[in-house]
Amino acid sequence: MSTVRVHPLVSPWGRFGLYSFFIDAPEPAIVDTGIASSPAEGMAPALEAIGRRIEDVRWILLTHGHIDHVGGAHALWELTGRRAQVVIHEADAPLLRSRRAHVDEYLAGRGRYLDDPEGEAKVTDAANTVISGEMEPTMLVKGGETIPLGGDVTVSVHSIPGHTPGSVAYVVDGQRSVFVGDAVQVHGAANGFPGFEDPVAYRASLEYLRDEIRPQHLYLGHPYRRTDGTPYGVELDAEQAAEALRESLDVEGRVGRAAHDCLCAGLRETDSAYSPFAPVAQEVGYTADPTLEPSPFFTSMHGYRTHFNQTGSFAAMADFRTIQAGLDEIAVRKDLRVPMRDVVTLAADAYQGVDDEPRPALVALSPYGKELQALALTTPPQRRPSPMWDGCIEAGDIARVVKEGYVHVIGDLRGSGASEGEHIGNYNAGGVSLGQDAYDFIEWVAAQPWCDGNVGMIGISYFGSMQVLAAAERPPSLKAIFVSGGHYDFYETTYHGGVMWFMPRAAREGRGGDSGWAFTDRVKSRMLETCSPEEIRERVARRLEDPDVAAWPNLVHVLNYPKNHEAWFDIVMNEVDGEWYEERNPVTLAPNIDIPVWLQIDQGRGWTMDGTIELFNALKGPKKLDIGPYPPMQSRPFIEEHDKMFRWYDHWIKGIDNGVMDEPAVTVHVEGSREWVTGAQWPPKDVEYTSLYLRPRRKLSFEPELMGPEHAAPDGFYQAPLTVTDKVETLSWSTAPFDEPTEMIGQGAAHLFAEIDQPDTNFILRMWDEAPTGERQLITTAYLKASHRELDEERTTEGDPHHSHTRAVPVEPGKIEEYVLRVYPFAATFLPGHKLVVELSNDEPLADEHNALLPPDAFHLPVGRPVTHKIYRDAAHPSRLVLPFTKRTT
Repeated sequence: MSTVRVHPLVSPWGRFGLYSFFIDAPEPAIVDTGIASSPAEGMAPALEAIGRRIEDVRWILLTHGHIDHVGGAHALWELTGRRAQVVIHEADAPLLRSRRAHVDEYLAGRGRYLDDPEGEAKVTDAANTVISGEMEPTMLVKGGETIPLGGDVTVSVHSIPGHTPGSVAYVVDGQRSVFVGDAVQVHGAANGFPGFEDPVAYRASLEYLRDEIRPQHLYLGHPYRRTDGTPYGVELDAEQAAEALRESLDVEGRVGRAAHDCLCAGLRETDSAYSPFAPVAQEVGYTADPTLEPSPFFTSMHGYRTHFNQTGSFAAMADFRTIQAGLDEIAVRKDLRVPMRDVVTLAADAYQGVDDEPRPALVALSPYGKELQALALTTPPQRRPSPMWDGCIEAGDIARVVKEGYVHVIGDLRGSGASEGEHIGNYNAGGVSLGQDAYDFIEWVAAQPWCDGNVGMIGISYFGSMQVLAAAERPPSLKAIFVSGGHYDFYETTYHGGVMWFMPRAAREGRGGDSGWAFTDRVKSRMLETCSPEEIRERVARRLEDPDVAAWPNLVHVLNYPKNHEAWFDIVMNEVDGEWYEERNPVTLAPNIDIPVWLQIDQGRGWTMDGTIELFNALKGPKKLDIGPYPPMQSRPFIEEHDKMFRWYDHWIKGIDNGVMDEPAVTVHVEGSREWVTGAQWPPKDVEYTSLYLRPRRKLSFEPELMGPEHAAPDGFYQAPLTVTDKVETLSWSTAPFDEPTEMIGQGAAHLFAEIDQPDTNFILRMWDEAPTGERQLITTAYLKASHRELDEERTTEGDPHHSHTRAVPVEPGKIEEYVLRVYPFAATFLPGHKLVVELSNDEPLADEHNALLPPDAFHLPVGRPVTHKIYRDAAHPSRLVLPFTKRTT
């Protein structure tokens, strides 16, 4: 298809510039005609300057019927020898046929509010002066027609009502050059206010242009103004077009909300020039003269008033459709555009009751895609190991949220799903703060007619982390949060004791039971954005010097081909803790939070439980900690904990005195006894750290070994890389069966005196409760990469070790070192006859009772070199567990 050139043709008219456009096709066309003088004084000379003649124009395409667009139509038609076809939408055709129609339009709309006895006469005089003649159009359109401009050039007609009932867009097919007249108003032209007769149709037309037409080139009837007052010009490229449409929607949204409030409160006549809509002008900051023709302020206000009177509820202006959720109907507003302070818009869906009354809202934000979250309406909850379990359907039970009287608003973070903007690095650490976006999103939601101004948040995992990032920014409308299963220490999210965990890969890329991020081409690597190509090559080479990394095909692949793996690439490239992970770490930000916070986590993934407790301790305001039972992987779609969540939000958002704050701050489920214990802090009971010593013959004992290494020879195992074997070698030690219930609650430590024959290995310790039948349940775990053995001495206490993880220090082969592993928090009672069993390996078993409950990608990076391990447990090397035994009450 041929590419045609477009030339702007400008004609002056008072304080306005009137713009028409010449489409240089085999059958030339002019879009819009200005006023009576425009064809002879503006168009003809401009066409002659580019070697074209006005007599050759064969199509006159009118975008709408306003006086400054059709005024020159008759004169131009005459200059073409009456050979040009004159095209207009049938709804605006009366404005071409009759000068009086312009006067009637004035009287029916804006003229009702202008205190001007001579208004009718002025508009009559203008129509007689600037309209070159009344005429019958030669072609009436409704939208959907195709106009042939000769050769293979065609123009399609699209109905875009709102500015006027008959506004249309003409699109040059194949090159998406779009002529819209005044249908994209932004902040208005010289009057500084957008004008539209029907705000509902205007907004729908803007969304249609944005979503369906997607202009590559957008041609405007006037140089409409940006937020800062600077004009766009009339020829916009694709990026400018998207911005103009986005701003137009944003402005209409703000004007619409102000009009809604004004109309709901009742119109009052005052001596203000903006009366009876003075509150609207004040709310949106409009200070220009509203009486200057064409008086867009009153045109738009009359449109809002008309709609309000027809529907009885201004909130109905935001279109919604009803869908079935079980036996109930709920309303959904799809593809809302939420403006951020940098003009980027995020995409959102809002679900609520069909009566469309304002309600409090629960916001859910993630990069997983709002359409995926909608499966909560149609997919029964799945538990692992169901193959239908998808770890990314985490925004909560939509139908339940609506039934409880809330609006469920699910949004795509910037750079993901249907949202705009870039996402640079994990949690957008290289771009706009996700907390800042959450602030803007929450405040936008609170200002909508369907929200009563009170907001909470909802969702597990990534959605949970977003709640903390949002609360730390202190958006005024966010009243409380309820966080389930969030990730808070961003380093520990992926590196457990320095050992890489693969689950974040699945969550980002969609593997092993996760759909992953809803990637766009605007997701970028922070490493690639901030480091030079030479630096990247050097750092990749250093990373591949780690035999563990070099032995794993996926890591070799992602390091060499980071495109489309940007988020995972950044994690793989940063194997030690530090500024990269800390600058937007939720635990670091937690002291900024001043609203009530409920933190919930289930046992079984100790690193997440550890971060949850650390966050709880850092919070300053009202707070609760709720630790639930094993196993760790809740249903997807996520439905658990909703009863607790609604009690929390009913109290803090709806103001219901339900006694939730009269209950203890900390509630913990104890495995084994299946009891719940409560307290004011973690751990909820007083504990006494007690040692269980590793002893010969794979025993654990409260008594230390008395013999030296020459007699109490070390235990040991050799682990070949998993490139040559499927067998994971394991050492284990166990207690004698307990005689009475023995309760432990808290975190602990494992002190291992070990000798290895390589510069590095992993120590993976797993602690089990083994029943007399041989059945067992995982209680907790500990991980440590040997080169990360340095302790953070300032934070470490007996039974509560912490590692700095800021550097890797190779091990001297053959040297006995003491390695102190952090045993992740747990709560368990070992019943009579049960044994405590601890296993040690340097890789994880490929399958066992615990792993079957986790997604396939929930494993740690295996060691890539052969390693021989000797575990010393003698008088000189007291390898032991230091565990939190609860104190018995007498």
